[in-house]
Amino acid sequence: MVERATNLAHVSEASRQSSALQIKVLGSLSIRRGNTTLNANDLGGPKPRQVLEILLLNFGSAVSKTRMIDLLWNGNPPAGALPTLESYVSVLRRRLQPGAGRAGPLRTVTGGYVIEPSIVDLDLNRFHTLTRLAGVAAPPAALPLLTEALELASAQLLGDELLPAWAEEERALHAERVGHARVLAAETALL
Repeated sequence: MVERATNLAHVSEASRQSSALQIKVLGSLSIRRGNTTLNANDLGGPKPRQVLEILLLNFGSAVSKTRMIDLLWNGNPPAGALPTLESYVSVLRRRLQPGAGRAGPLRTVTGGYVIEPSIVDLDLNRFHTLTRLAGVAAPPAALPLLTEALELASAQLLGDELLPAWAEEERALHAERVGHARVLAAETALL
């Protein structure tokens, strides 16, 4: 079990190094594409940034346009919400994946959008992977996995977000997960 967890951690590291985008949502939002680093201010404003954040919090799962519109405008969308959302996605694609069009990490799916996890390294996803692996590993292998996970989670989820209701809910849920990981790390250290 120790060897398996160690091997999976090495696979995660190799995947991170070969990803088209490396995205950090724990703390201030930052996106690394090759030698270019983007921050929240480089994404075309608060709403396009929130579109990206919503997709990242649903990493690898499609989010419908209807759901995104509901979250972006807190259940009270303007008349032109759908074309506005589509323009935000267009702006994000130009910033995140220049020249890649629809073939980059931000993909269109039937009725919505998804971030393609095979070409994006997301710190929040690494946190979840590490804590999941630690939960099934023997204590000697679990402790380093939990330590790495807790180092990743040392900053607040979406630390620079402007506090829409959906972000607050996600922060609270993540804080619970971090608390659980701390308890598990303490129990594992005692073993």
